Amino acid sequence: MSDFLKTYITKIKGINPKILWTCTGLVLVFSTCFLFYLIPNSKAEHDSVMISSSSAQAYSALSSSTNSAEVQRKNEKKQPVQDRLVFFVDVKGAVLHSQVVRMTSGEIIQSAINRAGGANADADLNQLNLAAAVVAGQAIYVPKKGEEIPEQFAASSVNSNASASAGSLEVNARNSSDTKIDLNQADAERLQTISGIGEKKADDIIKYRDEHGRFKTVEDLKNVAGFGDKTVEKLKDYVTVQ
Repeated sequence: MSDFLKTYITKIKGINPKILWTCTGLVLVFSTCFLFYLIPNSKAEHDSVMISSSSAQAYSALSSSTNSAEVQRKNEKKQPVQDRLVFFVDVKGAVLHSQVVRMTSGEIIQSAINRAGGANADADLNQLNLAAAVVAGQAIYVPKKGEEIPEQFAASSVNSNASASAGSLEVNARNSSDTKIDLNQADAERLQTISGIGEKKADDIIKYRDEHGRFKTVEDLKNVAGFGDKTVEKLKDYVTVQ
């Protein structure tokens, strides 16, 4: 090994010094360039990984927050509807479609007219109190211009000169068996218009009716799963047995 090194050193000494220094300089330049290229790339890759990780975490947090907010909004939106009474009113006269429309408590006559397709061009809406609240079983008559509201619809249409108030109309409607839903005749969709009765309870009522026959009294609802004393007491204003 010693002889090999001596021979190698002798050969190097025999090389022209200019060539030797030139080669040494080129090696140093290439080494320096390589180091400058390697270090920034390594740092960039590290930064890229860190940014990707941070982005993934931020996206995950944002998605979770968005989903939670969406669920909360849906629950808040559903809650008031569950507490409202759903019923039907009959809209007649100068409207696009004379028909029975579905309403919820707190809505007004203008809403009922809109659900019937809106008033015709020749309708005289000045005879109606469009801001009056609608009540279950109400018949709303929209007169034409030059026409007076028929006597049988005068109070029910809540015209500005009517003596009956919305409150008394609602009490009369609730106390009238004609506006109550017959437990022995109503289908599942009709039953679900009653406040407090959803799809499952409606199905339970129909199942009980199929298995045990017709309801003899409203109190028989207590024999259906999910209907306790308090629930049945609340439903007496809205259901009947015929």
